[in-house]
Amino acid sequence: MNMKLAAAVTLVMGSALLAGCEKKPETVMDSASEVVDEATDAVGDATDTRENESMKDAVEDLKASVSDAGETVTDVAKDAKAAGEAAVSGN
Repeated sequence: MNMKLAAAVTLVMGSALLAGCEKKPETVMDSASEVVDEATDAVGDATDTRENESMKDAVEDLKASVSDAGETVTDVAKDAKAAGEAAVSGN
């Protein structure tokens, strides 16, 4: 019986802690702050004056390369599927 009580208390306490961790809703000021930060970063990017500019540029290039590689893989998979279907149908 003690194990069931301990498990119940643990469950209730865990639920109470998780309920306290609920994300607070965004305010207009939070949204405005994000817009200002994004605009500042965009201006810094255009003028090459952002903090750690070379690192940020390298990450942007890496993101673009990964996206391009993903598109290439998708295209190759579509071509392979079409070739396989053509081989099966005898065309």
